[in-house]
Amino acid sequence: MEVLVLATLTLYAPPPTLSPTLYKPLPLGSYRASGWLLGQLTQQANTLSGHLNLFWADVQDSVWVGGKSDKSGAGHERGPYWLNGLVPLVAILNASKPTGLNVHVAKQVDEWIVYILDHQNATTGWLGPDDGLGGKGDDYWSAWNVVAALLQYADAKRGTPIAARCMDSVLAHIAEASRRMKTTPLKDGGWSQNRWQDWVYLCEWTADMGVTEAQRRMLYEASQLAFGQRWDWQRYYAQDSTFAHQFPEKNVPDWTMYDHGVNNAMGLKWGAVAYRLTGDPTYLAEIDKMLAMQDRYQGQPYGMFSADEVFGGRALNRGIELCAVVEQMYSLEVAFRVGAELPSAVSWLDRLETLAFNALPATISADMWQHQYLQQANEITACVTDPHVWQQDGPDSTLFGVEPNFGCCTANFNQVRRRPQRLSHCADPPSPSGGFPLVSPLVGSLWCPLWWVPSGVPSGGFPLVSPLVCSTQCHTDLPL
Repeated sequence: MEVLVLATLTLYAPPPTLSPTLYKPLPLGSYRASGWLLGQLTQQANTLSGHLNLFWADVQDSVWVGGKSDKSGAGHERGPYWLNGLVPLVAILNASKPTGLNVHVAKQVDEWIVYILDHQNATTGWLGPDDGLGGKGDDYWSAWNVVAALLQYADAKRGTPIAARCMDSVLAHIAEASRRMKTTPLKDGGWSQNRWQDWVYLCEWTADMGVTEAQRRMLYEASQLAFGQRWDWQRYYAQDSTFAHQFPEKNVPDWTMYDHGVNNAMGLKWGAVAYRLTGDPTYLAEIDKMLAMQDRYQGQPYGMFSADEVFGGRALNRGIELCAVVEQMYSLEVAFRVGAELPSAVSWLDRLETLAFNALPATISADMWQHQYLQQANEITACVTDPHVWQQDGPDSTLFGVEPNFGCCTANFNQVRRRPQRLSHCADPPSPSGGFPLVSPLVGSLWCPLWWVPSGVPSGGFPLVSPLVCSTQCHTDLPL
């Protein structure tokens, strides 16, 4: 008797491919700084960025490293903000070997990374505190800057066991967060929902780091899930009358999540992120639409919009938060790396430069120990101001200090002042000459398009002292 056995064969289509970025980050730590640039990075490490872990409770005693602090209204975000800025700073300093470094910032970073990895939930893969702070469906956001820090640490330590641990950790957390989002979606009107594009960006970044087919599928599905639960920036900026909320044309008197300045600055990258995920080029056009609306109704002369927490209109005495400045700069970078071929893309770099030379240095002290929470275009004093024109922030918002008004900008300070992450967001598509067409913002203070080879090193005092000295070693013949 013959028995016929039928087997069911399940065929899986290959995971969808992300649309490529036109500019890719150079490996973190594969380049070194010198001259003015190195001096700025060293000063940053020697001042507030390198000392927060030594005295400020929300970093030194953060719940992320076993402490009891770092419990702000937006979640456990301050330690992650700080770590996400310090990782690339340390990587660049390690490669540059500066003299005069008087704080062991590398030790701080290593201890944080190892503690986070050692205390990841071994069963679920969840990273960090899992206490529900933020509310149901809004506790996802807290870990996102830790994920970014781990990806950068893995990049800086590539080829080592700790790098592999970081990648495994990130993949496990994304898988667990995605599993939770299926039953507990991004909270409507919450921090996590308004910042959804940063989660999808992290999934795309992880996929770009090199993963297996199964992992790439998981990352794509995690991105699609969050995309389906997103806050709809497109309809909001289009002032769609059928949507729950519309972009405001004047001052917003009451606090709202969708009118919040930092959320809108982070949201600027959504079109680039969505284009990579879906391949729909119309999403890239949303970047210019958002900028046009911000300029028309909320614009300020230093290149930002007003938002002293929420949009404040075009009056020159309304403020903008330091965190919003850096997030706008970061979104412009992401947008350019994805949509550089668009005719308007170069204007995004012009805007980034405007912010770097105006909004950014105006709100941070030259010695990098102090900052403001808010700056104003026509600011005539930087002291405790009561009464004041802004409606959501306190009287010390324009005061220079360690923690004026609210501590998010204190933690984000090291990502804001000459943001070290910007050194790695350069271009590396090969050119016919064998060099690198590099677009590198000199740590957030200047975007400098150059033809570069891998061993090229900028030096001198540029941009504060001319000229820019660029030394290169050519490994192939370069046509001139």
